[in-house]
Amino acid sequence: YEDRFFLARSVSEAEIVVYGFAIKLASILGLALLPFQAAWTPLALSIKDQPQAKSVYTRTMLYFLAGSLGLGLALSLYSHEATLILSNATYLGARDLIWLLVMMPISAPFHYVVLIGLYITQRVGLMSWSVVVAMIVNTVLNIVLIPHWGIMGAAAATGAAYALAPVATAIIAQRIYPLPFAWGRAALIAAGYIG
Repeated sequence: YEDRFFLARSVSEAEIVVYGFAIKLASILGLALLPFQAAWTPLALSIKDQPQAKSVYTRTMLYFLAGSLGLGLALSLYSHEATLILSNATYLGARDLIWLLVMMPISAPFHYVVLIGLYITQRVGLMSWSVVVAMIVNTVLNIVLIPHWGIMGAAAATGAAYALAPVATAIIAQRIYPLPFAWGRAALIAAGYIG
């Protein structure tokens, strides 16, 4: 909610309300991803000693990324209709923010996928560093972007910080417990979403 502090100094109350609605609309994606998030860690830990475990972890990362970004893209493409179904035309400005804000509900389950090595080595506490880095990046981006771009700047700062957190976690986890994640393919999937 730190972005609201910066938004209050730069945009109208009506724009803050639209931004709040956009966050709620993007959060709907979290409902679709919650079962995966709940099931992944126990499943991943249950196979950690099996020979195919690393292959499963790698494929899961790619499939989750493609699937969740695909759902995020669908929500973004149909955000106009979803806005009209769930509210009214007052909130139509939210549709331009959804593609960035879906990083919020995607981030947490993606964290669980890429930090499995920290679970296996029982060093999950190291993940906190990635969250701190993402928080600092979010604050700096809010300070820089909101005065110029308003709610779009807030959405960009939020999306970037939420996307950064699991990437930072993956970097830490790979140093502790390397897994053969296909980062090139993951980058192509992410580029396809952005492009």
